[in-house]
Amino acid sequence: RCADCKQSVIDDTRQTIWESIYAQQVELRQIDDIGPSGQERVERDINRCKKVLSDLGADPERLSRHG
Repeated sequence: RCADCKQSVIDDTRQTIWESIYAQQVELRQIDDIGPSGQERVERDINRCKKVLSDLGADPERLSRHG
């Protein structure tokens, strides 16, 4: 997505896909043998998913319960 532009590449038809990606990242968070850099990447990807989902209008409360 671009900054404040409404001409988005990712629209709400992709929300379920991003919810699935988010759920997978939350599962990866539980793995303890991926090292510090792996954990950093998972956290970065979780935050990216939260941002996209929030921009798409997902309920932040519901997201917080999963991650």
